[in-house]
Order: sequence, then C-alpha cells, then structure tokens
Amino acid sequence: MGRAAVKTLFIGLLFAAGGTVTTIAVGRAAVEAESAGEGGGA
Repeated sequence: MGRAAVKTLFIGLLFAAGGTVTTIAVGRAAVEAESAGEGGGA
C-alpha cells in the first residue's frame, strides 16, 4: 500500500513540474512572437 502511494505522489509531482515548464515555454514563445511582429491578436 505504501509503495502505491509513493508512486502516485511521484507521478503527481512529475505532472506538476511538467505543467509549469510547459507554461513557461509557451509564455516565452508568445513574447518572442509578439516582439517579432507576429502577434496576430487584437
């Protein structure tokens, strides 16, 4: 039972870290695109 809980916690931490890294990467790409004049938004 303890090993299953540790595995679940580890997987949750991986998802949390992966989500943060992805958010940062998307944000940086958006800033670079806008500074290059490619921002097609309003």
